[in-house]
Amino acid sequence: MRHFTCDLCGDSIHDDRYVVKMEIFAAFDPDELKESDFDSDTLAAVSEQIAAIESGIVEAPSDSSAQRFRFDLCEGCRTRFADDPLARDAMGRVNFSEN
Repeated sequence: MRHFTCDLCGDSIHDDRYVVKMEIFAAFDPDELKESDFDSDTLAAVSEQIAAIESGIVEAPSDSSAQRFRFDLCEGCRTRFADDPLARDAMGRVNFSEN
C-alpha cells in the first residue's frame, strides 16, 4: 500500500488526495511581423550573438528554462490553496521587528 503525505502541512493523507501541478516558463509575446523582418539574415545575427557571448563582450541570457512542480495535498490544504494560490494573504501577515 502506498503512503502519501501532504506537501503543505506534512500530515498523512488517508482519504482524499489532491494533486497540484504548476509550471513556470518564460512568456513570449511576439511583435507584429513586418515585411522587412523577412529580409534580414537571422542566422548571421544569431552567430554574431553567440560569438559575442563566447568572447565575453555580452553576458549570456539567464536560465529561463521551464520548471514543473507537483504537490500532493490533503483536503484541508487543497481548500486553503484554492482560496489563495499565490499565498497573498500569508504575505500580508508577516510582521518584521523595527530593529
